[in-house]
Amino acid sequence: MTTTHAHQGPYAAYAFDFDGTLADTAEVNHGSVRASLAAHGIHVTRAWLAAAPAFTAPRLRRRLKLPPDALPDTATSKPPEPTGSRTPTKIRPITTSTKTAHTAAEHTLLTVVTANYGDIVRHGLSLIGF
Repeated sequence: MTTTHAHQGPYAAYAFDFDGTLADTAEVNHGSVRASLAAHGIHVTRAWLAAAPAFTAPRLRRRLKLPPDALPDTATSKPPEPTGSRTPTKIRPITTSTKTAHTAAEHTLLTVVTANYGDIVRHGLSLIGF
């Protein structure tokens, strides 16, 4: 986000995390991993995946007790679909944080940090008014 206003707050800029702070993207991310695993013939429930410590192939192989060739390291790297017909309802703003971010953006620069895919973040930011 680019702004032209003068710095008025106590900090030169504010940084907000996207996933889990500004937006609840768990459904989008879980759906992407489930689809990636299903492409390899591995079907897991949403609840099972939500309890997984991370979405990396090595960790999932250990948790599922699979040999390395059953789930390649690139298996969970397929990006989620950002603008599918169901995706907008899967990204939910976290109201308190988004209000705080909007207020901060009125006074100083704001940045969003994330490890998620750019398309998902841009789509999510548009949903929460940035």
